[in-house]
Amino acid sequence: MCMMTMKKLKSLYSKVHSNIKIMETHDKQMSYVETVCKIEKPDVLIVDVGDKFATMQGFVRQDESLKANVIHARQIAKVYDCVVFYVSQLSTEAEGKVVLNQSMLEGSKTGKAAEADLILLLARNPHIQGQYEEDKQRHINIAKNKLTGWHGVLHCNLDYVTGRYYA
Repeated sequence: MCMMTMKKLKSLYSKVHSNIKIMETHDKQMSYVETVCKIEKPDVLIVDVGDKFATMQGFVRQDESLKANVIHARQIAKVYDCVVFYVSQLSTEAEGKVVLNQSMLEGSKTGKAAEADLILLLARNPHIQGQYEEDKQRHINIAKNKLTGWHGVLHCNLDYVTGRYYA
């Protein structure tokens, strides 16, 4: 594992800092995200947590609303020619499991999964009662992959200081 010093991290970040914008939002919808894209013209957009931008207005069920929200995010990617990472939560069904699947996405039946090109689901080992040391092992489940077609689980470790996954 490569542990970087804070000085090294700040040096690396200073090179890209002007290209990164972090915007805190509250009570906004995907139309707001689209307006920001129209103005900022990003190459990469991370919508964290995308489900929070969904509205129930005009929808009877939550899964319909979430599907429409993901469709809107996909349209933003197409129209503004940018990569969109739509971050979502997993349902409680995923708690304590290492091998995950797309049916475990919170609040959606198949709507979110149907619109995605790639779904990565992150898991950690189940908590062991009495364990005080943080378990750094993580599992990246490739649940859907229209890019290469490969599906499976990558086992790795998390360097929580830098937020990097490594083999």
